[in-house]
Amino acid sequence: MAIEPLLDADDIQGHIIPGYADADLRLLAIRGADDVALKALIRVLIESPLGVTNMRSAFGLRSARKLFLQGVGPEPDDPLRLNLALTRQGLDRLGFAALSGVDRAFDAGMTGLSTGDPKQPLRADGSLEPAHPSNWVIGSASQPFDLLIILACKRNIRDRTTDVADLVREASGISVIYEEFGEDLPNNTEHFGFVDGISTPGIYGEFEESDRKVPITTRYGVPSANGLDFGKPGQPLVWPGRFLVGAPSFEGDEGEIVNEIFKNGSFLVFRRLRQDVAAFYEDTDKMAVKLADKLGAPKINGTLLRETIVGRRQNGQPLMRPGEGPDSPLSINHFFYANATPSINLNNGEQVTGTTPDVRGQRCPFWAHIRKVNPRDGQNDLPEEAQNLQMLRRGIAFGRSYDRQLPADDAKNLEPRGLLFLAYQREIGDQFEELNTHWMNQFEVPAGGGHDLLVGLTLSDDGRLAPRRADWPSSQEQLETPRTWVFPTGGAYLFAPSLSGLKLLI
Repeated sequence: MAIEPLLDADDIQGHIIPGYADADLRLLAIRGADDVALKALIRVLIESPLGVTNMRSAFGLRSARKLFLQGVGPEPDDPLRLNLALTRQGLDRLGFAALSGVDRAFDAGMTGLSTGDPKQPLRADGSLEPAHPSNWVIGSASQPFDLLIILACKRNIRDRTTDVADLVREASGISVIYEEFGEDLPNNTEHFGFVDGISTPGIYGEFEESDRKVPITTRYGVPSANGLDFGKPGQPLVWPGRFLVGAPSFEGDEGEIVNEIFKNGSFLVFRRLRQDVAAFYEDTDKMAVKLADKLGAPKINGTLLRETIVGRRQNGQPLMRPGEGPDSPLSINHFFYANATPSINLNNGEQVTGTTPDVRGQRCPFWAHIRKVNPRDGQNDLPEEAQNLQMLRRGIAFGRSYDRQLPADDAKNLEPRGLLFLAYQREIGDQFEELNTHWMNQFEVPAGGGHDLLVGLTLSDDGRLAPRRADWPSSQEQLETPRTWVFPTGGAYLFAPSLSGLKLLI
């Protein structure tokens, strides 16, 4: 195991590390009338009794909840948590326009071109194209903003954040131009019904707690394999420099030299992704019938096709793992694609069965969502190892669950719903944009065989959304999606400074 760096738990924002996996969110996008108003609001927020939640506080809460769930501690409090991130415009308005070049994608902003979004604001029938950046509910050229406020708590997010939201609205020279709630759906699912948030990278590093050093990622005794160390099975450890500016990116690295405002901060990608649940189920059911008829394979149905598109069963069990599962939380990600994984015994006594490889993409196609965005040890057309492209995902669902007992055109089912995609990384261009635009939206990469049918976007010659395609394993048949099931309706590139960085900014 590598010698690990020591991170400043009092300086790093808690939503970056370790995140709030069990909390609901309230997002507020803010525009200041001028630099004075924006600085004044940030000062009020960071100097208030609530304050910006740091990594130490977030870890303390997570540890207390873990002890409670194990039956060896009291139920912890549910504190309100606050975190902040600035757009490039926000940094400029605070007087830091000269601080550029730390991340080129952040400097350029989320224009839609680098993310593969539609180039036409209207559909072919003349109706508005909601996925075009000019029509977004937040982040369009007509709706720029300076600051994203992230509020979090486990229960009663709407009532418990009212006072903070009112404080922001009443601040002089401040406009709230966007507000939305993200709330966990039952059984940790997303709106299509699949268990979400299963696979996240681990992080090399420690922090000091009561005169001892605590690992950021808990280790379960997983043996190293294929040149990787692990926290949980299937959770490779990544150097913190892939997520935090100025942190080490390899053993012995002292971290890049940057302006103190950027050190210990992280670049945040925010995408408001709308999901069309009715279209997803209607289309995949029809696609499955057509495919089954062509192949003479009656076992192919809508459920199987949807699970193949995702790469996991609805309960989270990956297609690479034997059985219908779900496996235990410590074994559900124990698999590679190109190499076999051995059966292992963890240091808590749990036994985890191994898996066989799937080099040709027969069990989990190359274009399945989880394989497309994380090919693990499989084929990869980029010079960077797949684990170093991963991000710290902190997304959460928005909108009410789709009610299958009601007609598709019922008013409740027509309400907006989807995912508030939030992900932290060191380099937006080399992480988010490579995964999103280069891999998800392209047929040939990272290993060929198809687009990401779930969340990829493809465009026709005229710049409008077009069908996505994928080759069905061991056949000459190709799938084609009649509609787009997940599409952006807002977003921005942001920077989440450290607590000391926030003080320097004001």
